[in-house]
Amino acid sequence: MAKPPHSADCVPLAAAAFARAYEVFQAALAGKLPAGFVMATEMRDAVTGEARALPDTPFNRAWIAAGNCFQDEAERVAFYWRIMKVLPIAASPKYKAYMRKTVLHPALLKAISTVAGGFGTPRAALEEAFDQEFERQLEIEKQRRGKLH
Repeated sequence: MAKPPHSADCVPLAAAAFARAYEVFQAALAGKLPAGFVMATEMRDAVTGEARALPDTPFNRAWIAAGNCFQDEAERVAFYWRIMKVLPIAASPKYKAYMRKTVLHPALLKAISTVAGGFGTPRAALEEAFDQEFERQLEIEKQRRGKLH
């Protein structure tokens, strides 16, 4: 396995690509693994590149299955970061009205997919950046819907 990028910043993801991988993640957590799925036995730390054993657990199977949706390693690492660091912010009570288990509100999906940050971003800074990105995406979504009516 090639060493992941050492960038402190994770690349933004296309909302559709994140949504597809998130669907695979949710399905795999429920035990529905993609055809031909092979469980990895080790992973590389996204910051250090160091190899670590990867236990065969439902979460890890979902993690690997969803990560396989990305051919680009920087995108795969960004997806993992977004699941680990950004999704918990989006799942907070503040965004409850926009968060559903399998289908995310378009503005929330785009904010999760594109918020700037990386493994070294402090939680408070990430929360602030996420709030700003969500508000920006919500305004874009409102304008888009206004043009449709």
